[in-house]
Amino acid sequence: MKIIIFGGTGFIGSSLLELPYFQQHEVFIVTRHPEKRELPLHENFHFVKTDEQLETNLAALFSDQYAIINLAGESLVHWPWSKIQKQRILLSRVHFTSLISKLVNKADKGPEYIIQASAVGYYGFQHKNPITEGSSAGNNFLAQVCKNWEESLRIENHNSRVVFIRTGLVLGRDNGILELLRLPFYLFAGGPLGPGNQMMPWIHLDDELKAIEFLMKNEQAVGAFNLVAPEPVSMKKMMKNIGKKMNRPSWFPVPAFLLRIVLGKTFADELVIGSQEVVPEKLLKAGYIFKYQNIEEALSDLIETK
Repeated sequence: MKIIIFGGTGFIGSSLLELPYFQQHEVFIVTRHPEKRELPLHENFHFVKTDEQLETNLAALFSDQYAIINLAGESLVHWPWSKIQKQRILLSRVHFTSLISKLVNKADKGPEYIIQASAVGYYGFQHKNPITEGSSAGNNFLAQVCKNWEESLRIENHNSRVVFIRTGLVLGRDNGILELLRLPFYLFAGGPLGPGNQMMPWIHLDDELKAIEFLMKNEQAVGAFNLVAPEPVSMKKMMKNIGKKMNRPSWFPVPAFLLRIVLGKTFADELVIGSQEVVPEKLLKAGYIFKYQNIEEALSDLIETK
């Protein structure tokens, strides 16, 4: 089977391609940067450049037996979010998702499945906890981005299986939010960011990848799935455990007003200060078993104790 992956050179996409499963299929990586050689290269991997021939090239691939994974989107970890940056965050997601919809609906045959990226930002900040896949969408910036992102995938002419992966904060060794959280500890200035009691929906990179593979293979999996660990953690507990693993004190809380000044109000409020107690209800019911259920186990794997 052909697997066409958008966003395959990003943090999650490049890690996903390291799974043995992908070496068993013809994989087509749609990217602006085919020259990125840090990707795991395999004889079955091919690059499709996002140039003026993209639609023609994709139309040829959307045939026979194929599947689509769409992880494309501008990184969120670039602050502050200016008006232009907000447009990039939205348009980079909606553009490729709309293109996929257009070409799939024109194709003679639909894909076996579409794994469509989204995020727990979809839910905004709700007073009713815990947040499950059945919870409503929020009204803040990221909630509107995620809502438009998901709604731009409209498969009308085929009965393809569609899965939306609403991902939390992905913790990995060499990239992502964990490096940002660790930074103050190198300066012995680590501590809770903001009030400290805000809940953080997180997931270990290994579970993110294996959960995506699980949903690819599970023919009963349809609709939205929260890709977060079963045990949400407060900011205070997260930072305390990071400090413990790094043998650094976690005593220097950073007030919310200072975060808004340094990071920008929208970025600080939506990615650092806001609280979301999200649980993976559907993923657990589907039978997925997490390797890292709590933050202590995850950080023990990700951070080498000093």
